[in-house]
Amino acid sequence: MRRTGPGKSHREGTTLIELIWKFPDDTTAEAWFLQARWPEGIKRPHCGSSNSNANSKHHSMPCRCRQGDCRKRFSTKTGAVMACSKLGFQI
Repeated sequence: MRRTGPGKSHREGTTLIELIWKFPDDTTAEAWFLQARWPEGIKRPHCGSSNSNANSKHHSMPCRCRQGDCRKRFSTKTGAVMACSKLGFQI
């Protein structure tokens, strides 16, 4: 059987070294993830409200919804694949 796809040496993408250079620490990686997830501003994953405070002093849940009945805390990971992970953004 003949393969028509390109070989491993011809594939394009990001190498692990390039990834580590792009995100040298968790703060940089989280800022990129935040911008990629909410390009128009932070929105609460459950209620969809954009009325939120992102400068809360709570360490694990730094964002807080200001919507009348909601007012729940959330983080960049809430509702994402990494929601229950204790790992940082830069793995």
